[in-house]
Amino acid sequence: MNSLRAMLLLGVCTMVFILPARAEPKRIAVLELRGKVDSGVRGLLTDEVRAGALAATDRQQYLVMDRENTAVLLRDQGIDCTEVDKGECEVDIGRNLNAYLVLSGELVQLDKEWICTLKIHSTDKAALVASDKARAESPSRLLDGPVKALAQRLTAQALQRLRRWRHPGP
Repeated sequence: MNSLRAMLLLGVCTMVFILPARAEPKRIAVLELRGKVDSGVRGLLTDEVRAGALAATDRQQYLVMDRENTAVLLRDQGIDCTEVDKGECEVDIGRNLNAYLVLSGELVQLDKEWICTLKIHSTDKAALVASDKARAESPSRLLDGPVKALAQRLTAQALQRLRRWRHPGP
C-alpha cells in the first residue's frame, strides 16, 4: 500500500512540477487603419488585416485580438482607440495591450491608385519587423484579397524573423 501511495505521489509531483505548463497564447494586436477614407471602409480593411494575421498563425500559440477587446483594453487605460494615430507609438500601444506583435497601417490615395501600407512591430524588441504595401484602383479592390494576403505574408514573415532572432542558426 505504501509503494502505491509513493508511486501516486510521484506521479502527481511529476505532473505538477516537471511537466511544462501550457503557455498562454501570445497576443497580436491589429490597430485600426489610418487614412482619410470612410470609417466603414477602414473598418472593413482592418478586419481583412485581422483575417490575414489569423490565417498566418498557429491558434495554440497566438491570439489575434478582435476590435472590441482591443477597444475595451485601451479605454480601460484611458486611451481612445479612435485617437491612437495621433502621436501614440505603436510599440507603446502594443505594450499597453500586452501584445507580442502590433499591426498598424495607413490607407492613402495617390493619383488614381489606393495604397494600403502595413507595418508590424515587436513589442519586446521595440522594433519594426516587417512592412510592405498593397495597391489597387479603389478601396473596394483592396477588399478583394490584396490586404488580407499582405497581412498574412507579413505576419508569417515577422514571426519567422523573431524566431531567428531568438534562436540564431550556425
